[in-house]
Formats: sequence, structure tokens, C-alpha cells
Amino acid sequence: MIKLIKIFTVIFTITLIISESKNEQIDWCDKDKWCDYILEGQHIKCNNTGKFSSDCPEEVQMIPINKAMRMEILYAHNKYRNLIASGKLPNYKPARRMAQMCYCHDLARMAELNVKTCRHEHDKCRSTEKYHFSGQNLFRWYSNMKPKNIKKILLSGITDWFDEYKLTDMSIIDKYHRVKEKVGHFTALVTESNRCVGCSALKMFKDGFYEILFACNYASTNIRDRAVYKTGKPGSKCKSGRSKKYPALCNNKEIYDLLYEEDEDDSLNEI
Repeated sequence: MIKLIKIFTVIFTITLIISESKNEQIDWCDKDKWCDYILEGQHIKCNNTGKFSSDCPEEVQMIPINKAMRMEILYAHNKYRNLIASGKLPNYKPARRMAQMCYCHDLARMAELNVKTCRHEHDKCRSTEKYHFSGQNLFRWYSNMKPKNIKKILLSGITDWFDEYKLTDMSIIDKYHRVKEKVGHFTALVTESNRCVGCSALKMFKDGFYEILFACNYASTNIRDRAVYKTGKPGSKCKSGRSKKYPALCNNKEIYDLLYEEDEDDSLNEI
């Protein structure tokens, strides 16, 4: 048993070193590779040491997103996605190929760099090696009283994002476009190709207020003039099969190609 543990430790250490070495070789400042076409600007990881920004106050601390919290985040996202995909959300048609979300640690690490700026602002570019058109939702909570239930606060952020559906209609689902109302959080949450999410959060005391910053990065972002999701019988166009837990969604092995999805036959896009 002791020998097995030692062998496992050696293998794990070697794997970790190889992974870190590979990550150090990536040039995150290469805009042509990471931040072209949809996402434009400097990558959040370009020359980023991973430390708290100079804009952060002295009283700042990361909020651990442990396994239990990750499961809560996933459940909240998939619950809302299944609701709209099923056609049970008033005034919204069902989705024929919306994926069940999984959790992605690479997306979470990029989200962590965002909250470590201690500013409630989107970064310009947050691509990962796997997801080149990554999207992002941000939430800020503040009060003159110390937060008592951080889990509840974080989950309320996801609910706030979804509740933006009340401010818009199917017109933005059929073809995403700029509108006066803030509905981009909602559309990002229900984008059919968002099969993965990764989140990060911190708490701080600044200018007499307690603040919590929460960021979730997604596999893909809102793309102008594209459908947020295509309508049809729930799950009828899933290529990898339906989710067992969320019947209106495809399972989380569903693969999307954002550059070519629009080339598919759209004859079933109406219901």
C-alpha cells in the first residue's frame, strides 16, 4: 500500500510539472491566436502573475469554490437551461439542441483572474486552449453588513442573470442583437453551445462596504446575428444523445463548432 501511494504521488507530481511547464510555454499575449474574430483585445492572462490587482483593498480574500459549490452552480445553470429548452418558460419556444453543462476548471481559472482585478468589469478576452470564444457573466453584491450566507448570494447571481428573460423575448433568441435592456447575461446562460462553465468569486471590504464579486466563464459567448438557440422539439437534434437528468437537454458530450453551426439545414428552426 505504501509503495502504491508513493508511485501515485510520483506520477501525480510528474503530471503536474508537465502541465505547468506546458502552460508556461503558452504565449497568452498573442492576440492573433487568442483574441481575434469574436473576442478582441488583450487576453486576461497576458503578463498576468495571478496575484490580486493593485486596485484591490487590503481586506480581500478568495471564496473557495469547492466540489459541493460547483455542483450547486451546475444545478442552477442546468435547471434554468432545461426549463427554457422544454418550452415551459412563458413566451419562449423550446430548444432542439441545448447542451447540459459540465464544469470546466480552465474556464474557472480565467474567471479567477477577472475577479482578482477587484473591479466589476468584463475582460476583453478570456479564451482557453479548448474554448476560443469564451463568454462571461458577472455579478456584484455589496452591503454595509457582513455577508452571512455566501452560497445563497452566489446562487442569487445566477437567478438574476436568468431573470433577464422578463426584459426580452424570442426575437433576441432567434437572432442575437444589441438592445437597450441588459439581457446578455440571460442569453449567455441559455446559449445552446454553452456546454461548460467555470466560476470564481472573492470577497472584500472596500470604502466602507462589504463586496462579493462573482464571475462565470462559458464555453462560448453571445454572437451577434446568430441564434442563441435553435427552436424545435426538445432534444430532437442532439447528436450525442439526450441527458438522463435533464430531459430537454443534450448530454454534456455534445460538441459544437461555432464557426460552422450556421451552415446546417435550418428548415426545422420554426415550431
